[in-house]
Amino acid sequence: MSAELPIKLLIVAAAGGLGSAITRQAVSAGYAVSVLVRSEEGLAERLKSAEAAAGITKVFVGDASDPTVLSGVLQKGGFDVVGVAVGAQSRAVVENAIAQVAAADPQPALVMTGGSPALAMEDGSSAVTGAFGGAEWAQSLRDMHVGITFAALQ
Repeated sequence: MSAELPIKLLIVAAAGGLGSAITRQAVSAGYAVSVLVRSEEGLAERLKSAEAAAGITKVFVGDASDPTVLSGVLQKGGFDVVGVAVGAQSRAVVENAIAQVAAADPQPALVMTGGSPALAMEDGSSAVTGAFGGAEWAQSLRDMHVGITFAALQ
């Protein structure tokens, strides 16, 4: 019996608060983790783990709201899952991720976490500040978001 290959995971916004937590856990769990970040500078410090930074398969640098950037990353990666870990203020990134993943062939699964799922709200408001009473309260839910993200990957 042959060993299963690890899930190929792209994490968009991997150096932020939630993204770095997801990246650390994904590397630790044995996923083949690639990341898309705005800057590679200081990535290990932002991830708060030299081991996690060393375990990343590929680092892509660019603006995730740019269709050309994200499309190019998806074409190069052959990912099984794309995880988007941006806040509710990043509507352009979320809309671009949805469009580019929908157009990808083969099409990876798309997992939205953090404040990004709130961007489906048509009035432009942030669910974090509008519905949940502010970012400090939502920040305390980081572990729950990470757990939900990994439950979706299982």
